[in-house]
Amino acid sequence: QRLQQGESITQRIKYSAPEARILVVDDNRMNLKVFAGLMKGSKAQLIEAISGMECLDKLRQQKFDMVFLDHMMPGMDGVETLQMINKEKLCDETPIVMLTANAIVGEREKYLALGFDDFLSKPILPYVLDRMVVQNLPGSKVHLEE
Repeated sequence: QRLQQGESITQRIKYSAPEARILVVDDNRMNLKVFAGLMKGSKAQLIEAISGMECLDKLRQQKFDMVFLDHMMPGMDGVETLQMINKEKLCDETPIVMLTANAIVGEREKYLALGFDDFLSKPILPYVLDRMVVQNLPGSKVHLEE
């Protein structure tokens, strides 16, 4: 996704992805609400889970195009959940993005080393989320708008 002339990196990308199925996992319902609000314009099918266990159940039942997984959750945290996902081969072709409030330099490398495809810090910046979704969803499911 290249920037058009005059387009700022902080500008939101106008796109729709109504065929895309995205799983977002966070134990905080307010965070889920914020995420859904940021994704509303994309028309993507957002499916929510509030725990690592619920995430695994949903992944066993259906395919997703992308997964956003919160790090700090009671019970199974995001890293442990990813380990189970990998063990059961639930997301072989599906990008998994770590959601975390740990926006420390070097964190991204740590999460990539743990097997995540990318990492998104909270509070989520809308334009960063747009770029991440557009770059990670299958191209056939993303419709960029002029």
